[in-house]
Amino acid sequence: MPRRRKQKTLLVRTDAQLQQDVSAELRWEPSVCACLITVAVHDAVVSLTGEVSSYAQKCHTERAARRVAGVRVLAVDLTIKLSALAKRTDADIARFAQNAVQCSASIPKDAINVLVEGGRITLSGAVSWQYQKQAALDAVQCLLGVTGVSDQIALKPALPVGAVKAQIEAALRRGAYARADAIRVDVDGTAVTLSGTVHSWSERELATNSAWGAAGVHKVVDNLTLADGLRHPADVGPALGRHAPGTNPYSRLLGNRRSHPMLIQETSCNPTVRLATFTTPIPRLKRPFAR
Repeated sequence: MPRRRKQKTLLVRTDAQLQQDVSAELRWEPSVCACLITVAVHDAVVSLTGEVSSYAQKCHTERAARRVAGVRVLAVDLTIKLSALAKRTDADIARFAQNAVQCSASIPKDAINVLVEGGRITLSGAVSWQYQKQAALDAVQCLLGVTGVSDQIALKPALPVGAVKAQIEAALRRGAYARADAIRVDVDGTAVTLSGTVHSWSERELATNSAWGAAGVHKVVDNLTLADGLRHPADVGPALGRHAPGTNPYSRLLGNRRSHPMLIQETSCNPTVRLATFTTPIPRLKRPFAR
């Protein structure tokens, strides 16, 4: 006898709702001055305009906007307006950047070269791992007087690329939120291409970080697509709140769900709110033995 299927509802966000959520996330982020940033959304494309006081604040603003579920395309037009106390000469910025790179325990000595022009830092050189490359970028983006960072750091091959695909697929299967069966990994030399569907920016970043974690990868092509504003049930809590990893009591049941055709229908008197319903089999829980 086939098991009965239960219906779940997920909120499909309109442009107005997405604009409100991104604005709220910027106000929630303590490293962002949201009062100087304007958020506009048109056809699910989020645009950020306004002023920030540093390049680091610009990076924090972009990351905060990407954390919001439903954000698929982000256009950033933020102007960096340095205060009089934050302005530095190119010589000072170059000296501070070189010291920051050399003082990082994650970066090999003398592996990174620094060039500064008009407040913009260009990093070049070669390292063996992506995390070393990211450590160099993180070390300089928070310096005073910086208006931009250009990444020209190359990666050295460390392992045969034939084992890269298996390593990445294993890392995806270990991921808490990435659906390994929904992500395809293609390896061409030292380049990795990811394709498939994910349900949030956090899943997208987890997949790309897993690809970069394999030794010998020089380039990751992100062809992943985000579901149309839908959240995975494991990411939806009471009042559409977000759960930290491992805190959602239903994540064990819904973490390995299979995708099913979804039917979009109007189920509210408010025309700006649409609910998407889909069916998914719910595993039967074993009842404890009676004493």
